[in-house]
Amino acid sequence: MKKLNRKFRLYRQTIGLKATFSVLGSWLRGDVQLREVALPGWQHPVGLRLPTSDIQVVKQVFKTEEYEFETHQDPKVIVDAGANIGLAAIWFTHRFPDAKIIAVEPERGNFELLKHNVAPYPNITAVQAALWDKEGSIEVRDVGVGNWGFMTGNQDAPDSTLSGTTVSEVEAVTVQTLMQRYNLAHIDLLKMDIEGAELEVFQTSAAWLDKVGAMIVELHEGMKPGCTESFREGSRGFDAEWMQGENVYLTRDGVLVPPNRTFSHSRALPA
Repeated sequence: MKKLNRKFRLYRQTIGLKATFSVLGSWLRGDVQLREVALPGWQHPVGLRLPTSDIQVVKQVFKTEEYEFETHQDPKVIVDAGANIGLAAIWFTHRFPDAKIIAVEPERGNFELLKHNVAPYPNITAVQAALWDKEGSIEVRDVGVGNWGFMTGNQDAPDSTLSGTTVSEVEAVTVQTLMQRYNLAHIDLLKMDIEGAELEVFQTSAAWLDKVGAMIVELHEGMKPGCTESFREGSRGFDAEWMQGENVYLTRDGVLVPPNRTFSHSRALPA
């Protein structure tokens, strides 16, 4: 009962009482429904699979506002790697309607819902691919943590720590690939929530790092040991850094600043 009460409270606070009652039967039956949910203050409804981890993504993006920040100049190019069902990309386009946004998601079900959710926004381009350190084909694996936690990698790679069950294969792309393919001379904001692939991506960051103005990165050390070290070594050159929610923010020359507080320009990522 306590678990149901917590879930009910989460849904009520996130999508409202009416929408919560509409999916209550799904909880009890143990099935999943695709629902169009109107979020207060947002132009278009979003498709959510309820009850799934989609509700936690709504909470992170729209309620706790983990991607809220101040900026001295609006970003014109945003790459959202690990875009899931498109909610962060929608958040960014509401903040920066003139930005060109490339939303990259590897898992097929998430990608189909991503395409649906960003369809009303012509400045968002949906790409089914996985960000990686080299081009090719890569496995998408279900590691049992829900729709927001698919990992990518190759099981037969040396020293592979990849677990779970392979659900598909998808194109692997590098940051350079995306920049060339979509004619991006510079990325103003690079957001990464790529479930451990930051280990590989930051191992080859020298090829693209100086072309990125700011980054928002969620590290997954618990899923893939070595992510934090790879990120630290591969993100040198930014002069400001802070933690916000589960994300590390990096910026050059104060392009981004934390919301509602003064920030001094220094790098000091907590251990």
